[in-house]
Amino acid sequence: MVPKLRKPVLLTGFWCAGKSTIGKELGKKLGVPYVDLDKWIENKTKMSLNQLFEREGMSYFREFERQALELQVVLRPYAVIALGGGTLLKDSNIQLTTQKSYLIHLEADLKEIFRRLKTSSSYQRIFQPKKMNAPEDLDPFFRARQEGYERAHWSIEVTDKSLKEVTDQIIDHLFQKNLLVWEEKTLWMAN
Repeated sequence: MVPKLRKPVLLTGFWCAGKSTIGKELGKKLGVPYVDLDKWIENKTKMSLNQLFEREGMSYFREFERQALELQVVLRPYAVIALGGGTLLKDSNIQLTTQKSYLIHLEADLKEIFRRLKTSSSYQRIFQPKKMNAPEDLDPFFRARQEGYERAHWSIEVTDKSLKEVTDQIIDHLFQKNLLVWEEKTLWMAN
């Protein structure tokens, strides 16, 4: 018997909530494809997200992100997909993620987010120019995304939990919701 997803599982959450790390591990445990939407966009455009923002503007990026999300949900109906921190700023993305997939919000304390951001390689590049010196400085960015997070089908607190604890809890939840089922693995043998 092998586990089988009934629809794509999308992970959302604020910057550094663990979407990529948890998504990769969850995909591995479930034996399904894993897609990091931001990385997919970078590979497709051959630019970093910052370069894309600077060259094309935020509106262009958000529309490209919307199209990429739609494509991934259609092409990978049984995958784990980590969304970008701002993917749910666009109403059409909220609709797509809540209707065609199962959206899980990875909730982390802003103090923990700030601690993680300060140790991430993107902090200097993205946040230092904005003078983010305390967890409270993240609040306006979080509030702008909060409505999207609140529309998730389920929310899991990830602060102070191990990767194993979080992925095991997600898997248990997916089984409880009948979104993950056991399927008999059939081996075909040629005569």
